[in-house]
Amino acid sequence: MQRSDMDFVATGMLDFNAFFKPYEPQGEEKVKASKGFIEDIVREALQEKYHLAHTAFRALDRKSLLKIPVREFSLALKRLHLGIPDEMIEMLVKSTDADKDGFIQYKEFMEKFGPNRKSAPSSDEAW
Repeated sequence: MQRSDMDFVATGMLDFNAFFKPYEPQGEEKVKASKGFIEDIVREALQEKYHLAHTAFRALDRKSLLKIPVREFSLALKRLHLGIPDEMIEMLVKSTDADKDGFIQYKEFMEKFGPNRKSAPSSDEAW
């Protein structure tokens, strides 16, 4: 990319977005970056609403099955009104159901949305 490609209106100034565009993640890397960002948004929303990871799981597991049907989990995320497009929520739900059994198990939930083990080594519940 030449400098003239980034100076769209011939002002002698570079356009910020055009300058960084070649450095943006592309293809699969872009999807991974987006998923990580969306996971962070959902984790923060759950933390704000429920305070503890275990409490969030219990609230979403309305039938006390120790698992959340993927459809119910998807609807619960949409009800949080996070501004995330439905197709991105569906991708997130699909990736959370690691064993593809149609349910979000406690372990799957905690691996995706639970606390960072490095920052909270003594508690499985605290974010």
